[in-house]
Order: sequence, then structure tokens, then C-alpha cells
Amino acid sequence: MSSYIFSSIEASAEIEGFLHELADWCAEKFVQCYIIDKPLIEVKGNYESDKCFAILIPKRKIVFASCSTDENTLSEYADDFVEDIGYISTKFNYKEKIGRPKRWQNILTSQKPNAENLSIAEYLEASELDNPEEQRLSELLVSLATGSINDIERVGVEVPENDLDRIKRNILLFDGDQTRFVYQDLKQKEVRIQGLSGTGKTELLLHKLKELYVADDSSKIAVTCHNKILAANLRARIPKFFNFMKVEQQIEWNQRLLCVHAWGSSGQPYSGAYAAICSAYDIPCHPWSRSMDFDRACSLSLEALKAKGGTDGVYAFDYMLIDESQDFPESFFVLCELATKNSLFIAGDIFQSIFDERKNAGAKAEFTLSKCYRTAPTTLMFAQALAMGYFEDRKLNWLDNDDLDACGYQNHTDPHTGELILKREPISRFEDISQESRSVDLIRLNGEYRQQSCLQIIECIRDIKRQYPNVTANDVGIIMIDKGKAIYEMSDMLAQIIPREVGWPVNKAYESGNPSKDGELFLSNTNHVKGLEFPFVICVTSHLSESFNHRNALYMAITRSFLKTYFLVPNGAMNQTLDRIQEGLEKISESGVLRVMPPPAEEQDRIRASVKWHGRLKSFDDLALDILTELGTPESQVARYLNAMKSLLDPDASKVEIHKLARKLTSE
Repeated sequence: MSSYIFSSIEASAEIEGFLHELADWCAEKFVQCYIIDKPLIEVKGNYESDKCFAILIPKRKIVFASCSTDENTLSEYADDFVEDIGYISTKFNYKEKIGRPKRWQNILTSQKPNAENLSIAEYLEASELDNPEEQRLSELLVSLATGSINDIERVGVEVPENDLDRIKRNILLFDGDQTRFVYQDLKQKEVRIQGLSGTGKTELLLHKLKELYVADDSSKIAVTCHNKILAANLRARIPKFFNFMKVEQQIEWNQRLLCVHAWGSSGQPYSGAYAAICSAYDIPCHPWSRSMDFDRACSLSLEALKAKGGTDGVYAFDYMLIDESQDFPESFFVLCELATKNSLFIAGDIFQSIFDERKNAGAKAEFTLSKCYRTAPTTLMFAQALAMGYFEDRKLNWLDNDDLDACGYQNHTDPHTGELILKREPISRFEDISQESRSVDLIRLNGEYRQQSCLQIIECIRDIKRQYPNVTANDVGIIMIDKGKAIYEMSDMLAQIIPREVGWPVNKAYESGNPSKDGELFLSNTNHVKGLEFPFVICVTSHLSESFNHRNALYMAITRSFLKTYFLVPNGAMNQTLDRIQEGLEKISESGVLRVMPPPAEEQDRIRASVKWHGRLKSFDDLALDILTELGTPESQVARYLNAMKSLLDPDASKVEIHKLARKLTSE
């Protein structure tokens, strides 16, 4: 069924026709729909009637339907369902905002017996809501019934009055694919999920972890990713997430739940996932050396395990969850699969793995998340086109149809011009944003670069404040793309000018190493923006390089915004290219589509080979952390070395340069 539909019921032949009509309508309108027999969280048993179900669409009434002619059965089912939503509402502190069920049941629910005769027109009439306040309450009820719990203090029940509030107080709901990943048991050993950055992969892993942890109080679960700092951040997020989701069980670290980076050390089973597996089977745990990378270590451990006759029915874990799978060799997944009793959940970034030479064509993902909920579709389209050179005659990158589909693009060829026409589906988060609001402004600078950049940045902030009087300093991020001393001098200038001209203090994150405090504006280079997001981003570069690193840094910076990105670049030698880019941006803004002329087949092959040879889609942090891990750096020293490398190298540094400095620092 379509990604717009999540269904937990076994559809009988009587209602199949209606459900197909409903799925077609949802796909046509880009509307999410949930067909469930009970709320997806907090309800342990089943309801007495197996012929009743609920249809939930945000901003519409909940429709309770039944294939039974007994209206009492449907009425009792609806009362039970509403009572359970009321319980969930109380548990997650919604009740004070939305009230008790008796306040909203008659207004926001409807009942339709004889569902076998239900038509799409009848459903739409029965579920219609015109009042914006009632539509918002409907969204909140859907979030409760589907387990997409929002921070009710943040989103509130009042209808937002401007675009900034609409974005900041948007009610987030799982789509069909996300819901299936969290709540459906595929009953298979390996489950892969892939998607672009911003599609919610890590958040989904946390929800899956919570479901697994509370379902069986004796299960042992491992969560891992490649580098130490990301693993530490993930470990810090888990208790906060469990508290937010009102998980009553205590976290039994290392007994029931292990959250560590991938490698670890021999004799320390809780130091890494690989070390834990080696300890469980009493096989050698190989440390890093110049002749021992992670792939070889895992392969040798697999051989040792097979030489012992396999696992012999003993498992290190019941479940494993692996994030950033594009960083791992296939040998690690094979080892984890042998060591895991039930299921292995593997999440990775499709954009990073598309051109990875290690990509395993046979490792098809069960869930491909193509909808990016952080970034407006037009912003994402512009940023990816800029990164891949789609506005230019000489393309820097090229995606085939399968890869375009995986990245969330609808595509077809113009029969008259031969152009490839690319479009992204609309996202509910941005559906209420004013159509007059452009998501990207390209601002071309004239005059002395540093002076003009600073003046224009101030003007951008003033423009934001004029349009959105309730904007705060925390809503804005300034990201410097370039390398070298010049950006630090310019940052020092901005740190003095912005408080004086705008009244906002500035957090130079490349110095503080911390996110901004309340009331501070974020200012940094690209090394410190991973995982951060802002309603507004001001992205500044002194030039437009054709290097993969530079274009990827632009892509990463531009897509940090929810609402709008200001892209500042000076006029100069690249004026002709900038004219093409500006023309492409105008077309995307006006029509919501990207038109690009495909290069010849032989040119596409050359581009792919060039990307594999020269390109790296990982950030400076990711590369540096991977290299420090390979060098066997003690965990206590990783942060210090990483900060030193950020100070001594440019964000655009090559892997060779990073590796050379890492070896020098760790050998001193």
C-alpha cells in the first residue's frame, strides 16, 4: 500500500474497494492516513469486536467504521478507543491542553456502520472539519493514537498565526513508512532502513528501541554507530527520550542495553559492539593497526567463530540497532547477524551510500525514507542541484532513475526538449506556509568581500526581524563555508557588529564547541553544524568551487533551514555560472520543479568514476573521527584531538590531509 497509508488491520474483501479508493485519494492529495483497530501505543490487549476499525487523517474527524450491522458494537468500540486516547492524553500531558474526551468526542469523531458500502465521498463528508481550531485538535488526537508524541508545551493547541510559528509549532506525525518501521514486526533477521539526512532515521531507531525495550523486560539490546562521539551523543539522548516517552522501566546499562561505538577494546566487552561480540564467544578481538582495519578485524572474527562451530545457539544480543550503516563494511553486519537472536535493524544515509564503492547491490532496504521533514522541498531540490552541478553544463555528479527515486524525486523526460524534469512531493510540515515566501534567496555581493558580507548579513537579519517580529536569536544560524584565516577574521567582525546593530549576542561555535544558549545567535564553519537546524540560515562563501567537498559543504549548510536560507556569494569570475544557478533557482521557486539536461551516457560513466575517486560525502567531523578510531585513539583523547584538527585544518581538507595530521598528533 502507498506510503501515505498505514494499516494495522487485515482488510476483508468487503472493504478492499473502499480502502483502494481511500489510498488513491490520499496519494492524489499527499495526505497521510492511518487505518488501525486500536491506538498503536499503551494498549496491551485487543478490543472485543474484530469487525471495527478507525480511519485517522490529520485535520479530519476520526471515523469509526464497522462491517457489522450492530450499531451497539460500533458504539462500544468507539467508546473504548476514545477512552484509550484519553488515557494516553493524560499520560503525555495533553489533557490540560485538549481537555477530557467528553469535550471533543462528539465534535471530532464520527461513526459509519456498514463499512462494506462506504464510498470515498461518504467518508469525506463524514470526516469533514472546517474550523482551524478543531483541525489542530484532530492533528493532536492523531499524534496520540499513532504514537507520534509531540511536546505539547511546544506545539500547543492554538492555531499558529505566522509562518515562523507554523514551523516551530508544527505537529509532527509519522508517515506510513516510518510507522511501519516502528510498529510492524516483519519477522525477519535483517531490516534495513535508508533515507536522506533529515528523514528521521535516528529518531525512528529511538522509537524502535523503546518498543523493543518495553515489550520484553528480559531482552538484551545493542545500539551502535561507527564513531565514539556520535555513540556518546546517542547514549545521552536515550534517557531523555525514554523520559519523554514515559518509559517506566529503568535503563539497565550494559545488562539489558548497550550503547557504544563499533570497535572497542579487547578485554573490555562494554567498550564497543565488536568487542562485546568477541567477548561473548571468546574469540580474539583484534585492535587497529596499519594492517588491521575494521573490515579485516570482523572478517577474522567471523573465521574464528566458524572454526569454533558457530554460535551453538548462544547469542550476544536479542536485538541490534545500527545507525550510519554507510560507515560499516558488510563483514560487520554478517558478524552482528550471527550474534543476534531476533532482528538486526540497520539505518543508513542513501545520499552518502549511492556512490560508495563498497555499496552492496544485494542489500536492498525494506524501508526507504524519501521525504525530508527538516527542509522545504524547494530548498532541498536547489541544494542538491547545486551540489551536483545540475545548473551547469559540466555536471559534477549524476543520479540514475533508481537513485533519484530513492532520494525522493518524481522524474520524467520532456518529450520536446529531452530535459529531465524533477519534482518532490509536498511535505505536510510546509503545507500551511505562505506561497509568497521563497525558501532560498541567492544574494550576489559587489565590492570588498568581507565588508560587503558583514553588511549583507546584518541586512538579512533585519529582513528576518521585519517579517517575523517574534523571531529570536536562536532561530538564526550563520554558516561560513570557506577555509582559512579570513573567515575567522570576518567572524570576529560579526561578533562585534551583530550585538551592536541587532542586539543579539553571538556564539562562535567553532571556539565554544557548544550549541547556542538561549538568546544567542549561532555562528560557525561547517565543522560544527551536523545535527543542528534553524528556521533561518545565512550561508556565506567567497567563491564557488567545483570540488566535491565544497559543494557538499554548501548542500549541508543550505539544508539546515526550516523556513529560509540566504545564500551569499560574490560576483566575479563565476558570474556566468551564478547566472545559471540564479535562473535555476527562479524556476524551482516559481514552478516547484527542476529541469536538467542529462549528459551523454559516456559522460555519466565518467562522472560516476570521478565521484568514486575524488568525492567524499562525509563531513570533516565524520572523517576525522573515523581516522582517529582507525588509529586506536583512546576515547578520553578523541575530543581533544578532534578540536585540535579543526583548528589546524580547513573544513575542505582532504582525507589524506586529515589522516596525516591525525597520525602526527597521536604519535606525539
